[in-house]
Amino acid sequence: MSYLDQPRINFTGRFFTNVSTINNDLTNYDPNSPVSDPGWNPNGVALFKFDSCTVTGVQAPGDNSGLVGASLVSQTKPAPGKLVDLDPDQQSLSQVIGVALNLKTASGAGFQGVLEPCNLQDMWPSAPNPEGDAGGSNASSTFVSILSSVQWTNPDKIAALKLLRDVTQNSQLAIRFVVGSFFFTDPNDPASGYGTLTGSIGPHLDGDPSQFVRRRLMPPTTKTKKTKNNVAADVSSRPIHADFEIKKKAVAADVKARPPKFQACNFQLDAKNRRLSIDLANAIPLAATSGTVTRGDCGPGRFDQRNPAPAIRVHR
Repeated sequence: MSYLDQPRINFTGRFFTNVSTINNDLTNYDPNSPVSDPGWNPNGVALFKFDSCTVTGVQAPGDNSGLVGASLVSQTKPAPGKLVDLDPDQQSLSQVIGVALNLKTASGAGFQGVLEPCNLQDMWPSAPNPEGDAGGSNASSTFVSILSSVQWTNPDKIAALKLLRDVTQNSQLAIRFVVGSFFFTDPNDPASGYGTLTGSIGPHLDGDPSQFVRRRLMPPTTKTKKTKNNVAADVSSRPIHADFEIKKKAVAADVKARPPKFQACNFQLDAKNRRLSIDLANAIPLAATSGTVTRGDCGPGRFDQRNPAPAIRVHR
């Protein structure tokens, strides 16, 4: 079972991070040389948190109206979460660590758990560049993980919470969230540091993987390239995070020359219940970073870098 299974809780809102960029260039580590490129936020401290996130949809039998609108927030104690790169030369696997999440309804029902460390996956340029200075701010990415040490508060008050507690195992839940449209222009600008976040939480079974989905995968589109031996080979046409941060202008022209099509997505066919679930949250390109769109079971909303709503996703 996973976040694609039912009962499933969908949420959307924003994420906040203020990562440092001065450590993205190896030459900046030499104490005998001046800093050559401090980047767009050299004094960042790598905070990461869920911000203004609420439950937007529930897939489960019973009356779950009391769950829609519930808040999902990051805890700040014992310490706030962090977003870090593994090292200066490996910026396509940024890791989220130390995040604790709390879901709470107006009636007081909910749960809290610790997000196990997880790495960025499937980064691609899904939208036009928003305003701001951040590298790769037009990209979106997926994080897959589990919530561990889950503690429940009055779950019997809401059908989906009770069912989720009963079917999940080992005090764990499955979670997937997608981040994108990151905006940063100045650390003193209160709008800086935010981006879109949308996700789902579902049951987790003992033995399930923690950072990938044991389900079917629709891979991203590829292009054929001739090798030195004149043998055709399929290669990914998606630039990664390091392309944005290291190659910078060199990759920007290439991205414009080849507009994105689709990214990989997970899907699941539940033959017993005749149900097909497709996760398109990180798979479909966006024509703009603002405007009104309809997003499957998440409902309509605004998609804006400073006041974002859910990314596109479909569950049927």
